[in-house]
Amino acid sequence: SIPSAERAPNQFQPNEVNRSEHVSPQTPERRPTMSSEKKVIAMGLEPDAAAFCTRLTQSAEKNGQTSEKTPTEAREEYDVLFKVAFKGADDTGSECCDIDVPASFRGDHDSEDIADIPVRVYRPKERDPHGYENSSAATNIILYVHGGGWTIGSIEGYDKVCQHLSTRTGAAVVSIGYRLAPEHKAPAAADDVMGVLRWIHQMSDVRLSSFIFDTDDKDRRWRVGIAGDSAGGNLSAVAAILASQEGLHLCFQGLLFPATSLKPTESRQRYARGLFISQQTMDWFFTNYVAGASQLQHTWHVAPLEAPGSFISRVAPALVVTAEFDPLVDEGRAYAEKLKRCGVQVDYREYPGQIHVFPFLGQFIQQAPLALDEICATFARMFARTTTDLPPKL
Repeated sequence: SIPSAERAPNQFQPNEVNRSEHVSPQTPERRPTMSSEKKVIAMGLEPDAAAFCTRLTQSAEKNGQTSEKTPTEAREEYDVLFKVAFKGADDTGSECCDIDVPASFRGDHDSEDIADIPVRVYRPKERDPHGYENSSAATNIILYVHGGGWTIGSIEGYDKVCQHLSTRTGAAVVSIGYRLAPEHKAPAAADDVMGVLRWIHQMSDVRLSSFIFDTDDKDRRWRVGIAGDSAGGNLSAVAAILASQEGLHLCFQGLLFPATSLKPTESRQRYARGLFISQQTMDWFFTNYVAGASQLQHTWHVAPLEAPGSFISRVAPALVVTAEFDPLVDEGRAYAEKLKRCGVQVDYREYPGQIHVFPFLGQFIQQAPLALDEICATFARMFARTTTDLPPKL
């Protein structure tokens, strides 16, 4: 059910992406859509992306849509797809260890849930291996939150992604295995992310500190950023707001193709079928995570676009990445615009001709590794720009 990685090379390059650090997101010219028996549904779709979507659509017609499967079946398929599709640095540039974060770091929502939170911690074998300037001796740490509609995705499925992030940024990466829906409704996933964020900031767990710091590091300082894709981008945005309220300093939030709203958008309607993630699947994800979520106190805990401006204005600088043919492009752009209106430093990039989470599909899309390395380089620069290390100096 996983499409083959064979593809014809193309000359498309991501040079049109806007690299401005204070960009006002612009709506690109919209190309008309069309339908055909072969499911070629969008004029202007980059050729590799179009071929990938066609194969994925054919696979779904044969084996069923994601939303027609059990969560277990969908999780297995998604993990296999990401392992097959990802193309990046090999695993020789980083090393990792698995740790269970104590459940006590969670918020009050889960007082009866005693399950610990699994994480996998990656560290690069070389610090700043690509020469990114680091203005202090602080160790950089990225909390990475995987995507998958709060329902699918895992530490294992994103193993290569996080290896690549660590190798390319020179940072330690903490990959979180948050609780999934529908077994765990909102805000369970957000509570897990915040629990791990508190754990990282506290740096009291010798299993973490002894792994990421050099043994001869006497003046141990660290900097923390958070990033995630799709539902992981949603959880990262929510965590950035909550972190600002708790006084947990973040150097940046990396929101890659984020879901930010529960409301319908034009792009969700325009790209509802045939472009990797469908409206039917998104409805299934939202139902799994939000429907019957009795402990959900605020809408913005699942839809950060609805957060008050007074909350947004205090969050960390953001990199927001979207793609032209992503059903989530409108809400990703809208969140970048809201961040900018509230005075937050924003780097907004909208890749023309591309689809949802395409940087992780390098075995099928030639542009993907270039885009992913641009994202990694931006994370490294955002760390270098910060002036605050942890723990704070008294």
